[in-house]
Amino acid sequence: MKDIFGISLADTEFQLVHVFADDNLKTLQSLKNYYYLPNTTFDNALNPENLTHISDIILNYKNNNHISELGINFSIPVNFAKTKRVAVPLDTSPAVLHSQIEWELNNYLGSSKSEYKIIKTENEVVFDAYKEILMIAIKKDLIENINILTKKLGAELNLLSLNIFSVENYLKANELVNKTENQLVFKVGRYHLDTYLYIGGDYYFSFTDTIHNLSTDNAEEIKRILMLTKDRHKKCLNLIDQMPFRTKQELKTFIYGNGLNNRIYKLISDNFSDKIEKMPADQISDSPESDSAFIETLGIIYSHSQESD
Repeated sequence: MKDIFGISLADTEFQLVHVFADDNLKTLQSLKNYYYLPNTTFDNALNPENLTHISDIILNYKNNNHISELGINFSIPVNFAKTKRVAVPLDTSPAVLHSQIEWELNNYLGSSKSEYKIIKTENEVVFDAYKEILMIAIKKDLIENINILTKKLGAELNLLSLNIFSVENYLKANELVNKTENQLVFKVGRYHLDTYLYIGGDYYFSFTDTIHNLSTDNAEEIKRILMLTKDRHKKCLNLIDQMPFRTKQELKTFIYGNGLNNRIYKLISDNFSDKIEKMPADQISDSPESDSAFIETLGIIYSHSQESD
């Protein structure tokens, strides 16, 4: 029996989900949302000052709830890492595969490669004569910062994963996907619009677009979000049409995020060519508090694959 904290990072705040794990059963204890220190930018959310701020908040919660044995599942945004698909022939030997991956990553990362932890995922897409393997590179100092946070909490780091996989796990845990369909997920943040494409329920590609702060309900910026979602939807459909995937040539589309409100959702859903759904509430935790802000945090709690130590 063990307490597990799921942690995910958003534009201006972080999310904390607390579950109690007993064998295969995970019981939701709480969902919390906390803001970063003032003037903390999204790209610098794990700077030393804000890291201390985050650890103090979580440690206070841990102590108030008399938690001793604690595991941490940490989800970081995909743009905190570098991702690359490496194409190799299907009959490639392990030695040639290793050589090909090394060559691709040396060209992709250049002289900075030594600064990254390289992860070969199980995410593979098979074509007629070759397959694409998804590689991930995460800065070692970012991993070290997360390890420092974990140690301050007197906890064990169970999982470190990208939010694209946290969303994938949320979809699968809530039975929102199957292998014959493709999924498109929009994440509306306060400063970013992310687009995640899943083929048959498995992550394939993502886009990130910068947007202006939506807290003031800027009408022009909301219209721009509609334009961006339409454009990304069209590009993803074109991408699927060009590839020999054995799935339906269509997209089941979801939307979520801490920047999403009813006004934005209504504008997009009323003007979108296909049906677009708000990400359904989590059926496993069965919590009335579950909403868009906690999709990734719940997803990292349910993660079983694609993680890194």
